[in-house]
Amino acid sequence: MIENAIRALALGRKNHLFDGNDEAAENIAIFYSFFGTCKKNDIDPQKWLTYVINQFNETKASQLKGLLPQFIDKKLLG
Repeated sequence: MIENAIRALALGRKNHLFDGNDEAAENIAIFYSFFGTCKKNDIDPQKWLTYVINQFNETKASQLKGLLPQFIDKKLLG
């Protein structure tokens, strides 16, 4: 069960070995974390990302934590 859960990470590590630079690799790691958290919380990553992109500019800095997948209200994602 654990091996299946991390399979995508292992494949991604191999596929992203030559991403170009450390910053690109860090960005990819951040998105893997977001999408993994979506999966863990039974959230459609595409719906979550669309919602976050649409809400980001209207959200106060002190409330950005509420946009993270583990804290988001699933009802807002449609």
